[in-house]
Amino acid sequence: MNAGLMITLVLILFAIGMAWFVVMRRRQGKSVKLAKNIGFIVSIVAFMALVIYFYTSVLNR
Repeated sequence: MNAGLMITLVLILFAIGMAWFVVMRRRQGKSVKLAKNIGFIVSIVAFMALVIYFYTSVLNR
């Protein structure tokens, strides 16, 4: 149950990052590189959170 919840949370974070990227890309301008970096960082953080959760759940067993 917790694993499913965590995966959904990660997917939501990733979706937010992608939506942010799309919005910033439509605006164009100087903030495009920043938007790319933010989307990339959000996806990395989501992946790291998933990995950390996986390791903690394994260690708790």
